[in-house]
Amino acid sequence: MILHAIVEELAAAERAVAGGATVIQLRLKGRPTEEVVERGRPLLD
Repeated sequence: MILHAIVEELAAAERAVAGGATVIQLRLKGRPTEEVVERGRPLLD
């Protein structure tokens, strides 16, 4: 792991990857697991 980015939105994740992040953590505090999974799915592509 070189750079770990903690993000709340897909756009922020994309910017982090473009900037060299090698690990992305989607953090949606207080959100149900189902919502976190649904919103995080696009990060797999």
